[in-house]
Amino acid sequence: MKKQILFLCLLFSTTIFAQNENSYNPFKGFHIGLTTQAELVSPTIYQSTSGGSNTPLAKPGFDFEGGLEFSYHFANYFGISAALDFGSTLVQHAILADGNGSYIPWEKISNRTYSFACPVKFEFHYPVGKNFWLMSDVGVRLVQGQFGAYSTSWDGYIINENGDFERSSNFESEIDYGKKRLFADLTFDMGFYYQLPYGDLLRASVGANLAFQNYAEGSYTITPTDGSAPESGTIVSRNNFANFQLSYIHTFKRYKERKQTDPWRTELPRHEFQFNIGDPHYAIDCSFIGWDAIYHDRFFTPGAYTWTQPLPDYTIARCTPTFSFSYHYRALKWLWVGATSSITGFKATYRDRLTDEITGSKGEVLGTLMGDLRFSYLNRQHVTLYSGFGLGIAFDNQIGVFPAGQLTAFGVKAGGKHWFGNLELGIGQKGFMSAGFGYQF
Repeated sequence: MKKQILFLCLLFSTTIFAQNENSYNPFKGFHIGLTTQAELVSPTIYQSTSGGSNTPLAKPGFDFEGGLEFSYHFANYFGISAALDFGSTLVQHAILADGNGSYIPWEKISNRTYSFACPVKFEFHYPVGKNFWLMSDVGVRLVQGQFGAYSTSWDGYIINENGDFERSSNFESEIDYGKKRLFADLTFDMGFYYQLPYGDLLRASVGANLAFQNYAEGSYTITPTDGSAPESGTIVSRNNFANFQLSYIHTFKRYKERKQTDPWRTELPRHEFQFNIGDPHYAIDCSFIGWDAIYHDRFFTPGAYTWTQPLPDYTIARCTPTFSFSYHYRALKWLWVGATSSITGFKATYRDRLTDEITGSKGEVLGTLMGDLRFSYLNRQHVTLYSGFGLGIAFDNQIGVFPAGQLTAFGVKAGGKHWFGNLELGIGQKGFMSAGFGYQF
């Protein structure tokens, strides 16, 4: 009897499991989402090196960022995601102190830097109800040190003979925000998913970002007008923060349910790899060597005041075409999601104007990584017409990291079942015109 009861329980559990396996799983496959999050950032560290009593009082700051997330979920409980976010990446907030060590609430330091961030995460989710899943993730958050930031923390304050702050050039502060550095932080979150009636998902989570490097380093000097010794110190900031994130995730439910009935899913290719060669005109405008070659001679106009001075060198600059490689996945008949990388090389040689001898040389490599969206408006077995855009980051060994983009106004690809050739017209890191070949399946 006990064996029969055990057998029935196992049969019932297996049946339930099979029903769950056959039911619609909103996570399986590709997703695209909008994310936004608020962050409570750890305070900047002000440390006096002269033993003074005017050290600013550091306070936590609030940060905000949001962006676009692409994800792929597999094996029922796991997924990977990559996002492109924009927001404030460093908050510097403090209250100044007078000569007696008292802090003046209305005399505040408040600066903020902005940049793109690219979090890449591995996720685990588990169902706990009809429309609820618990989730957690861990990953790496890549971010550039500065984009449109202040170059100094605050300027022009001194302490007068009454112990009050007033503006004066005797106050100095300087900060290096790491313009040429790409930072990699550890990030993790915990929260839940809620499935909306039409199949999309809402995600709410709390988490933290742990920075392993200083985002900003600097120094300050306060010179009181009463003749007392000035105070100097150091400024250090790391982008450690706790965050609350709220996201809307589109799961393409209707199209996943029609997967077996839509003919285009079996007639048209779903995956595409593409290699292109484009003109480097836009890349030249973004490069150090390109600007140096264009403007090195333009601002030099010989005149009477230069006749007795040595002539500057002249520049010979060369560059390769822009080579790009991309992958796209056809999520809908007319919508593709993917990523594109590109690379352009530069070489500058500097020569003396009188002797034509080489006085120096410089090499430069400009690479990009962008997430793409493509919209195809003619879908045939052998011909596709499309437009699209991409956003991402550029890596340059002379300049550092900065935003990158590509707008494809018109694209056409034509060929056989698998191999094809293509031509694209647009503006951005791939060039104004690019052509190449690809493989689809």
